[in-house]
Amino acid sequence: MKKTAFLVALAVAVAIAGSAVSAGRGNGGGTCPYGGQGNGSGSGGTCPGACVQVGGVIQSIADQAILLDTGVTVVVSADTVIKMGKTTIALSDLKAGQTITACGELIDSTLTASVVNVKYKGK
Repeated sequence: MKKTAFLVALAVAVAIAGSAVSAGRGNGGGTCPYGGQGNGSGSGGTCPGACVQVGGVIQSIADQAILLDTGVTVVVSADTVIKMGKTTIALSDLKAGQTITACGELIDSTLTASVVNVKYKGK
C-alpha cells in the first residue's frame, strides 16, 4: 500500500512538473529511456505525455492488463512497445515473476503504457 501511495504521489509530482525530459547524448539522438525522441541537437527529448515510470514484479496478466506487486495495473495496447533488452517481444511472452518497468500515463493506480521494459526474465 505504501508503494502505491508513493507511486501516486510521484505521478502527481511529474504531472505538475510537466513532461519528463531526458539528457541528450550529444549526437542528436537524445532519447527518453521510455520512448521519447531527441530533438536532433543532442540536448535531449521529451517523453510523450506525462511519461510516468512505474515498476514491479508481474503478479498476473489478463487480457491487456498486467497486475504488478505494487498494486499498479499496467494496461497495454497494440501501440505499446514491449522490450527485453534490445528485442521487441509480445505481451504473450511476459510471465508472472518477471520484473518490469513501464512508462505512460498514470491515472489512479492504472498506467496506460507506451513502453514496457522487462528487467528480469523470471520463471
